Amino acid sequence: MIRRYRCHGFRRIAAAVIALIGVTPFSSAFGHAFGQRFDLPIPLDYYLAGAGGAVFFSFVLVALFARIPLKGIGFYPRIDLMKLRWVRLISHPVSISLIRLLAFSLFLMILVIGFFGPQDPAKNLLPTMVWIIWWIGVAYFCALIGNLWSLINPWNSLYLFLEYLIRKIRGSGKGTSLNLHYPSWLGVWPASFFFLVFVWGELVWTANAIPLNLATAIAIYSLVTWLGMFLFGRETWLQKGESFSLFFGLLARFSLLEMRRVQPSGEPLLKTDHELNLRPIGVGLMRDGQIPNSLMLFVILMLSTVTFDGFMGTPLWANIIESLPDWRPLQPVLFQLEMWGIYRETVLTTTGLILSPLLFTGLYLGFAWMMRLISPFSVAENSGQERALGTVEVAAYFVFSLLPIALAYHLAHYFSYLLIVGQFMIPLASDPFGLQWDLFGTLGYRVDIAIVGARFVWNASLVSIVVGHMIAVYVAHVLALRIFKDRKQALISQIPMLILMIGYTMLSLWILAQPLIE
Repeated sequence: MIRRYRCHGFRRIAAAVIALIGVTPFSSAFGHAFGQRFDLPIPLDYYLAGAGGAVFFSFVLVALFARIPLKGIGFYPRIDLMKLRWVRLISHPVSISLIRLLAFSLFLMILVIGFFGPQDPAKNLLPTMVWIIWWIGVAYFCALIGNLWSLINPWNSLYLFLEYLIRKIRGSGKGTSLNLHYPSWLGVWPASFFFLVFVWGELVWTANAIPLNLATAIAIYSLVTWLGMFLFGRETWLQKGESFSLFFGLLARFSLLEMRRVQPSGEPLLKTDHELNLRPIGVGLMRDGQIPNSLMLFVILMLSTVTFDGFMGTPLWANIIESLPDWRPLQPVLFQLEMWGIYRETVLTTTGLILSPLLFTGLYLGFAWMMRLISPFSVAENSGQERALGTVEVAAYFVFSLLPIALAYHLAHYFSYLLIVGQFMIPLASDPFGLQWDLFGTLGYRVDIAIVGARFVWNASLVSIVVGHMIAVYVAHVLALRIFKDRKQALISQIPMLILMIGYTMLSLWILAQPLIE
């Protein structure tokens, strides 16, 4: 099986890597890596069958041995890291404030570099920081270690600082926000909208690596975020409207570290008390209570967009892009749009990006309907009577079990991007402003495209996908045990979910094994 490196949002950076190291792209490179050919030792069908079988076998093991804690999902073993002196030192309010100050200073610096630095993506710090270090690296850290973004979020840091200054000047507890009522029906739809726009910028916007364009987009989003905080309150907007706080926060539910912040009124900047616990990985996904429908759809959006990203590099998508413009009903529309400067590939890719979460939502709701059909779900009301759950409620109850799948595909899809294109940070760190500085003696560093082999990329992707789905099976089963007192009924209810997860496991591996055509 042969694959080529695909760039999408990183096409300019990747092209610069090729130019700098003085080679041409190898058409036989496998996986999301450069320069190596890797033929699967056995047919792909065997891998798909084996991966699906592993997920099924995990379901059997979970059915035999999984038990819900006697005191409920909220009770699980924790190790209080605050007992360690060095953890207390790092978690001290002054240390937290210094970290936030450094993070915001870095944010401001790379934004200035984006506006005024060299506009070659290979020589400008901004594209690599955004698409590699932040979008991939921070996501990995949040999912595996803990919610780093809640600490370094520059928009939150600046607003915290302004709130602190105003309270000091006024000498009162009044903050900087209007604290308007946030409509409950609005849910996290603002965050979903901005996240979809961001993904469009990553996958469709052809100028997404030009530093000036990227800096302008960041500046606009910053203003929108600060406006949302001013109108509805900082915490409210971070939870409902700031898409990356929601995205990284959801990933952090899987992480080893559990960070809790208790912020007394009056001094939110310096007098912030932190709780930091070491917990079993993935336990944060097993949440009690009903999840809002808008949050359920945000999780589906996370999963569908990263899958569509991978699908865009397959020959099947290339055939769709080539054949659809020949469909007679579409020709007048595409022609008119091209007259306006909107190219057909942009139109078709945007349409696919919008249809992808709709398709995933319909499919997931269909399986939720089958779960409800074979095992009627019900919850106890305050009156003591039980109420049957509808299809959407069942889907929302189990949606967090999809997060390990989204995380696994994110890990598999972007792993080699981080290790290969992320090396650009080594020379850029020595010359952040493009002035031929050599601050750390690394300006002449040449990117090593062989840092990871094609075989390793495939095997890591295979393990990531399979393990992610196995964890998802476990989470879904434990959640089912919370509803059904009868273990047999809980097991039966999970059969449609098992079929869905096996099918998606095989689909994910099929996408990763396709020859990339971009």
